[in-house]
Amino acid sequence: MSKNSSIRIHKSKDVYEYMKYYGGLLMDKIYDVIVLGAAAKHMSFAKEEWVKVIETTVPPKTIAKNVEAFEAGYNMGV
Repeated sequence: MSKNSSIRIHKSKDVYEYMKYYGGLLMDKIYDVIVLGAAAKHMSFAKEEWVKVIETTVPPKTIAKNVEAFEAGYNMGV
């Protein structure tokens, strides 16, 4: 998986590959955001509200990757 590729996650194997791509300490944090995205789809808050929360609570340099991880989890189809 190239660092410039768009992330499309549909199966748990893809989640593993996505996390392996980030590796190290960041992997645990990215996994949490992927799971949050998957769970958020089943909650009463709008997707945009979740993204706003992510944008205002994570360090500025990590916003894009956190939103990308959230979107990946949200679009998993679970």
